[in-house]
Amino acid sequence: MRDLYLIGGAVRFVSQATVGPVAFGSAGNPGEVSIRADLAFIAVGAVSVEQGWSTSNLGEAAMMSDMIARAAKVAVLADSSKFDRQLFARIAPLEAVDYLVTERAPEGELAEALAVAGVEIVAP
Repeated sequence: MRDLYLIGGAVRFVSQATVGPVAFGSAGNPGEVSIRADLAFIAVGAVSVEQGWSTSNLGEAAMMSDMIARAAKVAVLADSSKFDRQLFARIAPLEAVDYLVTERAPEGELAEALAVAGVEIVAP
């Protein structure tokens, strides 16, 4: 049996995302309580060759970037409307992610860049 944690704390209703710290303190240990994940699922607002993975909110970008660094594997969830777009806050370069889960595989330059970055496309 596994436990499931939703990292964050505050829910941004506009984006339906939780935003908050990935590091935690405790009463007995005021320093950081380190966490790690076998697999992190990250939903992004955009993916492009130039910027990599991005979102429109700085808090989301910081949290996602931190979670990517703490995960053994990372799966990005992004539908095809997010392809070839760039948003305000960069989360990570393409090669920081292991899987792209989407309803339709990207084409052209983005598909080539994802292949070079070692991102496996998971699509029906």
